[in-house]
Amino acid sequence: LILYNKYLFNKVYNLAKDDYNRFCFMLSAYNGGYGWLLKDILLCQQTKGCNPYEWFDNVEKYSLRKNYKMYGRTPFDINREYVRNIMKIRYKRYEKWWLKTYQSVPSLNPAGD
Repeated sequence: LILYNKYLFNKVYNLAKDDYNRFCFMLSAYNGGYGWLLKDILLCQQTKGCNPYEWFDNVEKYSLRKNYKMYGRTPFDINREYVRNIMKIRYKRYEKWWLKTYQSVPSLNPAGD
């Protein structure tokens, strides 16, 4: 798991503007597939006002998987919930590691959630 996430983080490194967004992209790729993440970024690039280098309120809003339902939920909903749960809801669990690694947490929870 760790090696695969490191692999994905390196693959998305140039796709995101900073480490916070790289982690969001990595998590989305882990949960929903790297190919789907690339398609979501491309869709964002083609949409006026969408920043393809940022996850929240940008790439997270766009996907071709929005209408395909599985057990009452779409893969889009599941994937977006996965990233939000880790980066916004459960981020406190990772805060000590983040501080140790990056010396600050200004971007860990930018929305203040």
